[in-house]
Amino acid sequence: MLMDKEVTQNRITTCANLLAQHSYVHYFSISLTLAACVIMLMMALMGSLTLISFLLMLGIIVAGFIEMIFAIRVGFDEKLLRQVGTSNVAEELILKKLDDGLIFNKLVPADKADRNLQQRLTACVGLFKRQTSVCAVQLVMVISAAFVLWMNS
Repeated sequence: MLMDKEVTQNRITTCANLLAQHSYVHYFSISLTLAACVIMLMMALMGSLTLISFLLMLGIIVAGFIEMIFAIRVGFDEKLLRQVGTSNVAEELILKKLDDGLIFNKLVPADKADRNLQQRLTACVGLFKRQTSVCAVQLVMVISAAFVLWMNS
């Protein structure tokens, strides 16, 4: 049976490995966002930009920026987890030091700083799920925009 420290490191490593996948979601979202920008520009230059296609393209672009904010936060959490997971310092002490740094840099409010490791890992996975959900909404808008363009042609 694994000792508590090994179990904790395995949980942290597993979560960090999941969060590392955020870059694939992010690159896909960037592709959708750039495509929407180019298509909207081309449609505007050709004079075929309708209100509904404009709103869909704008929604894709806004969703891309929201996804980018989530991607930054998920990537930051991944790096923090990797640092915590490879530390030889006791879990409570490393979390206290992490909280001190986050509070000092105003990255987390003081009332959220006293969370245990499981709560933190759950929050990290939740953030990754939100990033993926925003990208999925972005994809639905792209498909909707393609349908609208196809119907108008």
